Amino acid sequence: MTTEIEAIVLTAVRFSDTAYMIHTYSDLFGSLSLRASRPAGRKTAGGARALFIPLSVVHTTIDYRSTREVFIPRGTTIVQLLSAPSIDPSANALALFATELLHRLLRSASPDRALYGYLRESLADLDRIPETARASWHLRLMTGLCHHLGILPRYEEYRTGHVLDLQEGLFRAPRSRGEGAEAGKAELLYRFITDPDPLAIPLSREERNSLMTLLLDYMTYHFPEMGTLKSPAILRQLLS
Repeated sequence: MTTEIEAIVLTAVRFSDTAYMIHTYSDLFGSLSLRASRPAGRKTAGGARALFIPLSVVHTTIDYRSTREVFIPRGTTIVQLLSAPSIDPSANALALFATELLHRLLRSASPDRALYGYLRESLADLDRIPETARASWHLRLMTGLCHHLGILPRYEEYRTGHVLDLQEGLFRAPRSRGEGAEAGKAELLYRFITDPDPLAIPLSREERNSLMTLLLDYMTYHFPEMGTLKSPAILRQLLS
């Protein structure tokens, strides 16, 4: 069935002289693998690589069959392309993190229009928000993903001094002195979940890194297929 789709490009990996394998998250079918080629013998910088840039949004046509694993895109156009990562090192590091996180997390994800819309807007925000707020963009991205993927911690009964229970997905009183030492991270997460404008919360580098670690631990507990990401190490050093 010939179908027009919109998709967020997550990765584009070259596997031959003329072809790329592209992982996308689409509005209609969720996770999709595309194979895009350029004519043999052409040495231009355009073609598949120029169209399928990670975190860009593309409009394309595929012949969809539920039994297929890879689809050939036709008539592809870019409808949203981020500019900040190409001119700002911090935005570039955030884009690399988002690419790695989403590729791991959405590797076989089902279609979800609300999730797709959230991701599309969140990526556009990387260009729109001021540089002062950009340093916390990845934290808002992760808390939003927790919401859309159904694992947002229950926070209604949060009290000062509570910690995050990774397994139960809620805030509770600590059961040991060691657990109590984690209360500061839990408070940061509670504030980030409940504040209507979390990007405006002033955070030090240490607080930002602590919250990122907590969110990654929580998400990895519920989605072990994420594994260990490499890009957070860059963010910890780069973002002030």
